Amino acid sequence: MNLAPLQKLHDAIYAKRKQKIDTYYVPACWHDPMAGVEAVAVQPYAVWEEIICRIITQSPTPRFAPDTENGEWSRYANVYNLFVRSGAAYDHNGDGKLEFQNKDGLRETGTFTKAICLLPYIQSLGCNTIHLLPITKIGEDGKKGDAGSPYAIRNHYKLDDSLAEPSLGLGAEAEFAAFVAAAHHLGMRVVCEFILRTAARDADIVAEHPEWFYWIDASIPIREHGSADESAYGLPIFTAAEEAELAETLNKRNKSRLIPPHKTHQAMFMPIPDAVALVDGKWVGTYKSGGKSRIAPAFTDWPIGDHQPPWGDVTYLRLYDHPGFNYIAYNTLRVYDPVFSKQENAIEPLWDYLTNVVPYYQENFGIDGALIDMGHALPAAFKARMVASSRRIDPNFAYWDEQFQVGQESKDEGYNVVMGAMATTFPEPVAFQEWLGDFMACGRPIYQFGSAETHNTHRAIRIHNSTDYAKLAFSICAFLPVVPFIHNGFEFGEARPANTGIGFTQTEIAEIGDDNLSLFSAIAFDWANGDPSLIKWIRQTLALRDEHPDLYTQLDPDTMGPLVNDNPSINGILRRDQDWTRKFALIYNTDLQEHQDVWMPLPTGREFLKDRYTDELIPVSNSWVHVQLDPAQVLWLEL
Repeated sequence: MNLAPLQKLHDAIYAKRKQKIDTYYVPACWHDPMAGVEAVAVQPYAVWEEIICRIITQSPTPRFAPDTENGEWSRYANVYNLFVRSGAAYDHNGDGKLEFQNKDGLRETGTFTKAICLLPYIQSLGCNTIHLLPITKIGEDGKKGDAGSPYAIRNHYKLDDSLAEPSLGLGAEAEFAAFVAAAHHLGMRVVCEFILRTAARDADIVAEHPEWFYWIDASIPIREHGSADESAYGLPIFTAAEEAELAETLNKRNKSRLIPPHKTHQAMFMPIPDAVALVDGKWVGTYKSGGKSRIAPAFTDWPIGDHQPPWGDVTYLRLYDHPGFNYIAYNTLRVYDPVFSKQENAIEPLWDYLTNVVPYYQENFGIDGALIDMGHALPAAFKARMVASSRRIDPNFAYWDEQFQVGQESKDEGYNVVMGAMATTFPEPVAFQEWLGDFMACGRPIYQFGSAETHNTHRAIRIHNSTDYAKLAFSICAFLPVVPFIHNGFEFGEARPANTGIGFTQTEIAEIGDDNLSLFSAIAFDWANGDPSLIKWIRQTLALRDEHPDLYTQLDPDTMGPLVNDNPSINGILRRDQDWTRKFALIYNTDLQEHQDVWMPLPTGREFLKDRYTDELIPVSNSWVHVQLDPAQVLWLEL
């Protein structure tokens, strides 16, 4: 195991250890994983040096699953989803402001160095895999908030400078290499998220490759969100009759009858400019005729019923070249028109550029997997090339898909895990019970994330304003054959959403604003007011799952099923292996306000069952249990 990058970081920190810092606070658990979340004063360089020393000098932790081919270790992953800029951010000097660089030359936003110091804490939760939201260089044109979106990729091959501690002088690449080395030494795998379908509007590659982008007439205004003005640029507008026809066409998967956008939309697009120049931070295309163009902003890639605000800080990359399809619309972005998406129309140099992105991070940093943003919008031929390229370097490399549909197609494309819709159904009890019933009855061909929240949804703690609800939700995630997924901040009850991408009303989106979202602005989590009981619950729950990982990761529907009773507020799930030698039950009260009484038959011959959370013994009478559950109480029972 190569610890040289971590040693290099240690040496740079050691040289600064005597520098005087007036005030520097961190949550106590950053220094001592088993401590609380209250703020403690430390000398930053001394603490960083101590934690890194602790990591380097300990014996390497064995990996949690054997190296197998094609990233199949993913089924055993307990994932901590970290957005470095906010997850490792803190108002260190306590002045009430979160500064990119304070008077001591230290970042208060998150850096890889501080993220390394979080690794022992993350490991203490029971997590064995880090999923990093994008860490590449961020664009400025159309920037959201005061920090910009990590999904606006200015350069796919450069890390964002803001993720490095400027006082150390090493740069983001060196600090990230140290982060991966530290994670590997602790037995943890690192999965990075990559954006390959879009790029920032001020992407560096425009200078050399304007033909990889879509250009519109510079004089055309951008349509306001909610407007139906077709003379302004935005998401193509279809009539109600056209939307109905589109719905029927897409339902039948009949790509030969895809409706193109109206001529008004198509006419806004211009040929590749004769020259490009970066003017006031924006790319301007010029023509010998004297005309001017600009890069077209992006919008949602789905044509029906998904009218999100414009994605003004990014644009779509032009994967194919065909004179009849020189525009951005759903049939050039996602549901590719078969005439357009023939392989002879592929812009091969761009495909090569994108295919090499993930291997670059494998070869230079040793990452273990990649989550592909908008993988559903990438051509199947491209995905096959990308996956094959990565697995030539590392046969055990994992691929995860940002895809709500959990189907055979993702597995056939080489993915190990998909995002799935669990987090989007949890807020609605009826919808979630329907999802759960179908999941247990039918199983799934591929693993999905098990989470009550992601960086695009409401925080679980806010859905019912209940820590108990968050605990209940996490127990279900750990009990089912899904990949437990902790969105950073969930474990102590962070209430503010990172983004308003899914499940938010237009009123909520307007009221919150980009300046109050950590995905776009310099914002730290509210560690000091966190709930340590939730951290303890997660540790206990993942430890229970890890006692029988082969059982809890079984996707076969024969290994799971509902437990029936006559109280609608009480639900139960049975997990077992094929020969019934190991059997477990999760019984929980979905009523968050009232106690509930239940009689439930269980497949057990025991006289008592122990709740693994509390060690309480529950009597069994002729295979029936009679219990009263507190609001949101969960029992984890070995039968």
